[in-house]
Amino acid sequence: MRRMPGRETAIRQAALLPPRIKARFGRLIARLLEHPTAGMGFIDTNFGIAGGQRFRISADARIETFYGTPETSIGEAHSLRLARILAQRCDVFVDVGANHGLYLFYLRSLLPIRAHFIEPNPALFAELQANVRCARLSDVYGHQLAMTDREGRATFNLDATDPSMSSIEAFYGKSDHELREIEVECTTFEAFAVQQQIRNALVKADIEGAAHLFMAGATGEFKRIAYLIIEPIGQTSEMLARVPNGVYCYYINGPRLEHKTADIQYNENEYNWLLCWQGPKELQQLVVHAGFEVVD
Repeated sequence: MRRMPGRETAIRQAALLPPRIKARFGRLIARLLEHPTAGMGFIDTNFGIAGGQRFRISADARIETFYGTPETSIGEAHSLRLARILAQRCDVFVDVGANHGLYLFYLRSLLPIRAHFIEPNPALFAELQANVRCARLSDVYGHQLAMTDREGRATFNLDATDPSMSSIEAFYGKSDHELREIEVECTTFEAFAVQQQIRNALVKADIEGAAHLFMAGATGEFKRIAYLIIEPIGQTSEMLARVPNGVYCYYINGPRLEHKTADIQYNENEYNWLLCWQGPKELQQLVVHAGFEVVD
């Protein structure tokens, strides 16, 4: 297939197919066309988001970025749906480890919530800034920072093979991946929230092996977070040890929000948790209309 005449043109056209077609045929398209090659540079896609917006995304993004939709995104579909529900109860969205901006652009396509995105990777940050400008999104603010447990400068491990796996933690990189160290500015959620006057926030944190560091830097101002969707795989116990009193932890296991207080065995492609102030019964009332079940 990689030698098929016209394959690059087909990929670029498929990346802009209407969301309803991607929802039905995206996986078939992915099997037929396979992943874009890095030499294609940037590809325009709609992320499978209704509304006609275009976003220019580097060709090394995950394959569903081009052929899928938020509702079919592997590993993120249920968390995105949950974020959509919870964002309606919040005043601001903070996207920590924004990557290509799927959560950011999806939520802003649905409601005009004020938003901040945090991304230390210089290439991804520039891409996000360009797409925010192109989409003419107001009240969206970008910050080229790593959000961790300290302020100042630190070494950031840039994964050239899979930029989505770049991390402030060295161990997270795969042995067969090309890693490059760069210096980045760091902050904590505590400092950032005070500076930006963040309150009643929906926060998404996907920072590849450093969830425990985010929690260490957030505990003192966690009251500013209404809902936190976080991927702690590899540091689940360390994350749970830093959860403030009064906060409930739920493993997002597909449409089941499972109340947990200890490390777990993860199901394939389901790696996110929800941390919030609502107990199981109260949370159930908030999400049942969207097909979620809260399990105590």
